Amino acid sequence: MRRPPRFADQVVGKALAEACRGCGLWPLQYYPVALEPPFEPYTPHAVTAWDCYFNGWDAGWETSSVRRMLSNPPQDIWERLTLPEMPCYSLDGLRALSVARFPEDEATLAKAEQLLRALPHLTRPIAFEIIGLGPGHNQSPQIVTQFVGAEPDLHRLERLLMAHYPNSAVVLSEDLANEPMAEVTLRKTGYVASLTLESAYCFPLRSETQMNPDPLVVPISAMDHLGADDWAVVQVLIQRARAPWESLLPAALTDPHHPSQMLLRDVNGQVLASKFSSPLYAVSLRLAASTKSVFRQLVGWVTQFSTPQQELICNDQEWLEGHITPEERKAMAWALDGRCTYQPGMLLNCQELCGLVHLPNASVVSQRLQTVKTRTRPAPPPHPPGIVLGENIHQGKRRLAVVPEEHRRLHCYVAGATGTGKSTLLLNNILQDVEAGHGMGLLDPHGDLIKDVLCRIPKHRAKDVILFDPSDREFPFALNIFESEGEQERDRVIAEFLMALQKY
Repeated sequence: MRRPPRFADQVVGKALAEACRGCGLWPLQYYPVALEPPFEPYTPHAVTAWDCYFNGWDAGWETSSVRRMLSNPPQDIWERLTLPEMPCYSLDGLRALSVARFPEDEATLAKAEQLLRALPHLTRPIAFEIIGLGPGHNQSPQIVTQFVGAEPDLHRLERLLMAHYPNSAVVLSEDLANEPMAEVTLRKTGYVASLTLESAYCFPLRSETQMNPDPLVVPISAMDHLGADDWAVVQVLIQRARAPWESLLPAALTDPHHPSQMLLRDVNGQVLASKFSSPLYAVSLRLAASTKSVFRQLVGWVTQFSTPQQELICNDQEWLEGHITPEERKAMAWALDGRCTYQPGMLLNCQELCGLVHLPNASVVSQRLQTVKTRTRPAPPPHPPGIVLGENIHQGKRRLAVVPEEHRRLHCYVAGATGTGKSTLLLNNILQDVEAGHGMGLLDPHGDLIKDVLCRIPKHRAKDVILFDPSDREFPFALNIFESEGEQERDRVIAEFLMALQKY
């Protein structure tokens, strides 16, 4: 039976286990579990299942050799580590909130931190995702930035994003039927990794002070060169930690014989204060790609968050080479699709998380990344009847742009360069009047617009059309330009005719 040889070894082993409880090193459970690691109050003399699993023990230290010999074999450590199953949302219970940023809506770490701090209590974890898709049979290549979670949480997040990025497109989907993740075929093929912290979670990752360049340049540039039917995914599952971790870890790491010292090297009060200076979040970081080369680039991306004491590593080194069992592949595929986790995640503070979860800023240059190219304004609510000018798209929301009837009595001047659609706009307005049974008149010096209108006149309005073509000699139009009623009106008509001749 494996036990710590001395009580001092048990104390150090328990301290090391508690320091790594928030590293994401828990075994895969093959069913959805809570994202936040299990919290257990620290007891110096008793060992937990996690202590035994992490240190390779079967039981704790025993003072009496006789008791060690006569004690019954402990329950299997894997059975003791069984975590409670979490109710998993079906895809029907999830919504996607896609974000296409306008260049002048600056993406900063301060905004990212405000967004994270404003989401303290979530119905379930929210996934921040960057999904790249290569050209396919029915799609053009694209890179999408989105949040996926329960609908009540996303409504709150939608309002926050619109407040911070007023000119960007923030669109909440009705369902996940047509979302980009539907094109990811991890169940059949591809490479995937779940990342963990290499050292004790009290050592923070490198926190960005400014995004120049943006840390997301690397994964997005890798996705920018995806080939036909290729795909790549960066998924960060996040949820605010609720347990009092800031009190547990100092108690576990303090040397019981020398309270001013810590049991682990390089751990001191300053390190702990830095880690717990902002709220903690339970985090699961997953990387997946259809090709090994792109997957390697995604794995290399996380090295920029490394420090001398801390770095992100793959949970299973065999997965880096694509050596993953069918059961593990199935679990990871469902974890990506269902935005859930099969093993508790890491504990990162808000500053650490901001480097991973933020919108790409202006330093990210990509032809495939979905962005808003021009500034938009919302159209007023349509008040029929009226003329439909087109579709107004503001912040990703579509609404008909309608000119009300009372405004059509006013003068309107349509200006624009050649080929920008002036005649098409007039044509659409005319045809709407014709279909509605209204009367209209059109003067066309060139005749091109007249021809377009005539070929689109519906049969039930054909007899209402009067065509006046002065150049038609076979059917001249009987028009007396001097027709008038009374002598006074006749003089006015003649005077205006002479003025027209003098002018032109």
